[in-house]
Amino acid sequence: YNYELIYKERFWFGGIDFFDEDHDGDLDMLLGGLYDFNGLQLYRNIGTIDTPAWHEEEFESYLAIGTGKYKDPVIVDYDSDGDKDLIFGTEDGGLCYYRNDGMNDIDEQSGLVISNYVLNQNYPNPFNPTTNISYNIKNERYNFAEIVVYNVIGEKIWSSGNLKSSQFSVLFDGSKFNTGVYYYTLVVDRKNKVTKPMILIK
Repeated sequence: YNYELIYKERFWFGGIDFFDEDHDGDLDMLLGGLYDFNGLQLYRNIGTIDTPAWHEEEFESYLAIGTGKYKDPVIVDYDSDGDKDLIFGTEDGGLCYYRNDGMNDIDEQSGLVISNYVLNQNYPNPFNPTTNISYNIKNERYNFAEIVVYNVIGEKIWSSGNLKSSQFSVLFDGSKFNTGVYYYTLVVDRKNKVTKPMILIK
């Protein structure tokens, strides 16, 4: 065997599993926490399969699940219903099983899972100073949705505010910000659903 190191980074977490959480064709990373972190941490791959770049998506526990310490998450279709379920061990020797009751649609012809949250690439991109961000939320069972823009160090720099149900795009004005890469995220009920990069050039 001839192994080549592709990616290396230190994460202060325990167990790890990979799954395509946002259905974009590459694997995202779910980590179990160590020490006093009571939850799971999702890192979304905003790079490619060959060159991954994981971005921390959940600033609280993934899916708001309290897990205790020292857990090893596994994403698997345990009940064979076509969607992924979540199983993890707990620090007291227990086992937790969260069944996915299907918040996504299934294409009847292909059998593929269709995400209820679609975030399109901004246009134009690169841009100066404004760009349009379009999206689609198929699932109407939500209370609050917004587009949030972060800089490269994860600081929130802009929010669209609550999106109206009749609204399908927002205009981002980068005139107050420096040239660089930014990340925009569709957030539904405080959960980050989809993230994409965009480039501001002045």
